[in-house]
Amino acid sequence: MFLAYMDDSGSSSPGDKKSPFQIVGCIIVPDVRFRDIETIAGIGLDANVPDDKFDEFTEKFIEFKGTDLYWGHDVWTSVPQENRFKTIHHLLRVVARLELPVIYGAVDKKKLEDTNYSSANPLDIAFKLCARGIEKWMQEKPPEKIFACLLQTITKTGM
Repeated sequence: MFLAYMDDSGSSSPGDKKSPFQIVGCIIVPDVRFRDIETIAGIGLDANVPDDKFDEFTEKFIEFKGTDLYWGHDVWTSVPQENRFKTIHHLLRVVARLELPVIYGAVDKKKLEDTNYSSANPLDIAFKLCARGIEKWMQEKPPEKIFACLLQTITKTGM
C-alpha cells in the first residue's frame, strides 16, 4: 500500500500578491517505509532543535507546517534560521535518498485571471492537477497495490 500526503500552498486568496501561485503537493510513501521515514525525519528535528529550546519546542508542537519551519513561526520561533534550514535540508535528503515520488499541481493565479476560467478556485484546479498526477503514477503500479490517500485539511472549514 502507498500513502499519499497532500498539502497546499498559496491558499490565502486568489488575488494574494504574496502568493502568485496556488500549489497542491503530494509525497507518496510506501507503507512499509512509514516508520523508517518518521524515525529518520525525527532524528533531523532532534539534531537541529537546540537543547535549551527542546522542551519549549515539544510542548508547542502539534502539526508540522513547512511554512512555519521556513519562516521561523509558531514552534520554530526559538530555533535559529541556520538550524531550521538544516532541518529542511535533512528532510529533503530523506525524500531524495528514498526516491519518494513527489507530485504536484500548480496554478499561476495571474494567468488564470486572464482566462475564461477566471472565476474558478485556484485551489480546486491545483488539487485536480495533483490528483491526476497521482492517478497517472498509480496506473504505472501493479494492480494488486492498494492506495490510501490522506488529504491534509486544506481549508479552515474542515474540508
